[in-house]
Amino acid sequence: MIQRTLACCLIFAASLGATDWTKVPKLPLKLVKDWAQLPRGWNFGETASVAVDAQDNVWVFNRGPHPVIQFDRSGRFLRAWEEVPMSQHTAWRSGRTARCGWWTWPRTG
Repeated sequence: MIQRTLACCLIFAASLGATDWTKVPKLPLKLVKDWAQLPRGWNFGETASVAVDAQDNVWVFNRGPHPVIQFDRSGRFLRAWEEVPMSQHTAWRSGRTARCGWWTWPRTG
């Protein structure tokens, strides 16, 4: 098993070296400084995931005291889960999740 995994990694690494990156199309992305308008005193913890819903709202899943935060497309804060005490962050730190449709939720057990 380890040999097969190592072989796949080597093949993948070799293909990266053979890629002509000048021919890869540039993504139309740009940094928008201070886009997220968090309430005063809030900040993100380690961000595990970001998702955009059908209404172009942006959902940020992070390991801070407010683990799920919703913004509109311009970065205006809409809502968040209630504050989670740091003692209850075990599931977030371990990265255990459960899927339900298109949504991924952390699970505690």
